[in-house]
Amino acid sequence: MSLKLSFILLILAQICFAQKYDTNKISKNNIVNLLESEFVGFEYHGVVYYVENDLKSLIAVEKQTNKIKWKIDVISACGIPSEGKPEIRYLKLHKKNIHVIYGKHNEAVIEADDGSLFLCGSD
Repeated sequence: MSLKLSFILLILAQICFAQKYDTNKISKNNIVNLLESEFVGFEYHGVVYYVENDLKSLIAVEKQTNKIKWKIDVISACGIPSEGKPEIRYLKLHKKNIHVIYGKHNEAVIEADDGSLFLCGSD
């Protein structure tokens, strides 16, 4: 099998076979602090947004069909933080954007509809 085909199959497997979420760990609020609660995500307009067990990837799943809308590895996309662990710590939905805090002082802003990354930065 060619290297290109292997790479494509790997990406498809990651997109199609994401880890299932525990409905008891999905908050009704639009803010989730992964360090201080048992919640790993939230629901908004029929879509569940949650952090995978590796604490690096954020996934959007249509609640009714269980179909993955998008998935993004925030740490790979934004880079290893200069301080703190390379893990997602906090999620907040603001308008149509998801603010993701990772590391100690790093933030990523992701479009909730399509998973596109707006911003990676630190204070």
